[in-house]
Order: sequence, then C-alpha cells, then structure tokens
Amino acid sequence: MIEVMDRGIAKVRETLRTSGIEDDTLLMFTSDNGSAFSHRYDQVPDGVSLEGSRCNNGFAGSKGSVYEGGIRVPMIARWANGLPQDIEINDQICFTDWLPTLLSLTGSSRVGEKPIDGHDVTAVLKGDSPQEQTRRFWQWNGDSPIGVTNAAIRHGDWKLVRPALDIAFASEADKQLADDYVEQDIEYKCYPENFSEKFNWPEPKKIVPEPRAPELYDLSSDPGETNDIAADNPKIASRMLAELETWFEEVESERQAILD
Repeated sequence: MIEVMDRGIAKVRETLRTSGIEDDTLLMFTSDNGSAFSHRYDQVPDGVSLEGSRCNNGFAGSKGSVYEGGIRVPMIARWANGLPQDIEINDQICFTDWLPTLLSLTGSSRVGEKPIDGHDVTAVLKGDSPQEQTRRFWQWNGDSPIGVTNAAIRHGDWKLVRPALDIAFASEADKQLADDYVEQDIEYKCYPENFSEKFNWPEPKKIVPEPRAPELYDLSSDPGETNDIAADNPKIASRMLAELETWFEEVESERQAILD
C-alpha cells in the first residue's frame, strides 16, 4: 500500500510539473493519526496477526490514544514560490488550523458565520514563532463522547491527560450489538450499494468506571510522557483540568443541540 501511495503522489507531482504549476501549488502530506497497534480482521490478509505493536519513536500510546504516539504526526509541505524550503518547524500545528490558514494564503472568504476552531498559522509556516501558544483539546472513546476518559489538553509544553478507562458493555446483548455493528460497518464500506437507506445503528449501553487521576507532563523535557508530574504541580494540573472540562461541556452541549 505504501508503494502504491508513493506512485500516486509521484503522479500528482508529475502532473503539476508538466502543467507548469508545481512551484505555485501548495502540496501537503501528512497522516491522520499515529501508528495502529491493533487491527480488525478485515484490515489484514488471512493468516496475518492482528497484533501490530512496534516501536513508535519513543512516544506513548498509538492510534486512538490522546498520548503523543496517537496524535503527534509529521506534515511535509512544499510551495516553492510561497514558503521557505528546507526548514524544519517544531511548533505545534493542528488539523483545525489548515482551514483558516488556507483561507489566508489564498485570500479566500469564509463561508458561514460559525466560529472557526483553528488559527491562521501562515507566519509559523514561513519560519516565525507563534505569537501565543493556543490551547488544544482532544477526546475520543469510539461512541458518544465521554469527557472523563482518553481526553487531553495542551498549552505550550504543558499537557494534561485524562487516562483511558476500561469501559465495559452493560450486557451481553450490548456487546453483541457492538459486534454486529462491526459486521455491518464492513459491509457498508465494501458494498455500499447493498444499503438503500442511511446506515444508522443504535448505540450499545456501557458501564463507565470512576475516572482515574489526571496526569501532567512537560513535553519540553518529557515528550515520551513517562514522568507524571501532576502531584508536583497541583495548581497547573487543577487549572488545566478545569479548562478541559469546560471545553468538553461546551462542545457536548453543541452536539446535543444538533441531535435535538
């Protein structure tokens, strides 16, 4: 798959080159998440292990985790006539930043009136340090969001993590409902023509245990998130936890309003 992807990217670049617009085109390459350490049976050939744990460049976590191994990914960008070449940028940029940045770079107008989550990072792409360190938030647990599990906030080099919880299904029927969803999801992705209506599925009930104590890391000295220093910095940990909870309440309130 990597070889096929490489050939595809080469075709894109060659087309830009032969069209005479390569140096005036912003070409970006990245990943949507860190390494996947486990796989579903339909994602590997028959007989291949579903276990995929391996080195993740010293980072904790993997795909699906809010530790750096799950959310920190590289971005390669090339725009010969618009951005400096052969520089390395270590400032944090998030996917939500690309919309306001591309609007700025192209002089485009924004559609709609909703506030944009990201920030214009044009100056950062051109080699300047950001004027201020923005707060970033993450949360993921697969179904309806649960704010006390697998969530994080980062502000500058400080990062607070709410560790993932071992969430169980409320009953065997709920577990079977989740298993059946996987089968339907595979069918839907491989053979969408078999579905005449929008794919919808009831959410299984789950049991959420008591939250674990938040963890605090200084990524400037501990990018691998090996040394939890929350106990040594209670004021910072408390403030960041409150900010994370406030953010989650705001986005969950908006989500519920959309569902209603």
